[in-house]
Amino acid sequence: MKPLVRGTEYAASSMAPGLNSADYIHTSVEAMKLAMADRDTYLGYTDFIKIPYSGLLSTEYAAERRKLIDPAGIARVSPRATFGNSHPALNR
Repeated sequence: MKPLVRGTEYAASSMAPGLNSADYIHTSVEAMKLAMADRDTYLGYTDFIKIPYSGLLSTEYAAERRKLIDPAGIARVSPRATFGNSHPALNR
């Protein structure tokens, strides 16, 4: 979740303006939803599935996922359906 909020105004420190404001909580919850969608996609026994750790943690993938966080409302698109395994960072 941390790479998702890294590019937002709330990433500077835990004392950033607006800490615990509605905007801060909204951004955190939306980032958590995206992180949990990725977790749900790749959760499994590693002897049977390939988990693209470096791709999931890459700054380019986080930047793309961050675009799904709408500051004006709740995401209307299924976070999991947005990229699936098709993002280049996940195929390294």
